Amino acid sequence: MNLSDEDFEELYRDDIEDETLEIEDDIQLQSISFVNKLPISKLILSQCCGGITLQRTQSNITNLTIYQCDLSSINGIKQMMQLRELDLSVNNVSDISELSYLTALQKLDLDANRIADISALSKLVKLQVLSVFGNQIRDIQYISNLVNLEILNISNNQIIDISPLRYIKQLRELFMQNNQVVHIESLAYFNLQYLDLSHNFIFDLKPIAHKHFSSYLKMAQKAPTPFQTLFSNKLKSIFKLNYDIYTIQKHSHKQHLQTVNKINRVKSELQKAVKCYTELSQALMVLTQTEDRSFLQ
Repeated sequence: MNLSDEDFEELYRDDIEDETLEIEDDIQLQSISFVNKLPISKLILSQCCGGITLQRTQSNITNLTIYQCDLSSINGIKQMMQLRELDLSVNNVSDISELSYLTALQKLDLDANRIADISALSKLVKLQVLSVFGNQIRDIQYISNLVNLEILNISNNQIIDISPLRYIKQLRELFMQNNQVVHIESLAYFNLQYLDLSHNFIFDLKPIAHKHFSSYLKMAQKAPTPFQTLFSNKLKSIFKLNYDIYTIQKHSHKQHLQTVNKINRVKSELQKAVKCYTELSQALMVLTQTEDRSFLQ
């Protein structure tokens, strides 16, 4: 039996709590236009079957979740210009061009879809949180405009070049594991609290050698080698030396001379560590020039 918008409106009106309506496992739901007259600001649809469409939806919803609902098209979503938070994760969406109209968005989750082209995101300059985990993305140049981003998840894609990230100065947390990234020079521009760059093809870690990660750093790579093990150990030594310098500089004035001497010793060790690291890096580059690099394709 097909229910009209009026039927759905009457059916779910009593389920509204704190301007929020949550619907799960409703196999009859094919459209959400029935919410147009409901007094809600947040709608959560989870595991709803029936091929949901967003046509004729013009409500004042500011927070919309459509999770694991076999959603393949977001045509019509451009009319929902009040949206501040949008979660379309675990669906079959490939075309996100209409998202360019949702310029009020602050949080966007597109995990586990079939998205390759993210050019529509370039206009969403108010975004603070963006997750595109598990798609088919290669080119992230279009997110360089998102200067207000604080949290970004681009994991499990096909990304090689992360240089566009250097323009996003506010970034605090970056998840980029399981890609094809080789160079991370652009990460030198950030003061990240959390960084996961594991399972890429990164050989040179110098751009982040002097960074302090207050929360978490993960950097296991796809193709570990004895050289990379040495690099990792040397990098940890550099982090420790930096911390020692910071700790020493907090000592009292009475210990000034001892502090200066110890700082000089630590700096000397740091210089040796960096020199050793550079030599190992250069040696690895020579070796890799003669190796088959087909695994990067």
